[in-house]
Amino acid sequence: MIHLVSGSKLSIPLPIIASNPHFLDADRSVQDAVEGLVPNEILHRSYVDIEPTTGSKELKKVSMKI
Repeated sequence: MIHLVSGSKLSIPLPIIASNPHFLDADRSVQDAVEGLVPNEILHRSYVDIEPTTGSKELKKVSMKI
């Protein structure tokens, strides 16, 4: 799982980095480098629930910080 995504890998390189809110799942050294972060699994996790028979999305929550 990728926890930090750099915009430099896009077809048009952009000076951005995307991550989960509060750097959830990032290396602890990244979280420690920023004061005031409080990663919370319940509040900051992204998820998609898929209905197994039809494959349709039932519920989703996507959180990302750029």
